[in-house]
Amino acid sequence: MIEALAVFLVVAGVALALFVARVQARSRKLDPHTEQERLQQHLVWLEDRQLHAEKQNYDEDMKARIAEQLAQTRRELVLVRAQLSHR
Repeated sequence: MIEALAVFLVVAGVALALFVARVQARSRKLDPHTEQERLQQHLVWLEDRQLHAEKQNYDEDMKARIAEQLAQTRRELVLVRAQLSHR
């Protein structure tokens, strides 16, 4: 019983630490220019990864995940560019 409580407390502590770190990361204001550059670099990396997946005949699930990541990155890039154009 004591061991189960100890494991629970450790897991709860780790979960709380991860939650706090995530909230702090989201609350930080990112410079839109820096974020745009990061997203552009990530987009290039994902496009390269997609080409590699096609050449190496990755399974369809992996290709679909890469395509979704590409779409999400493009959506984020549009938002950042819109934010920059309103400055």
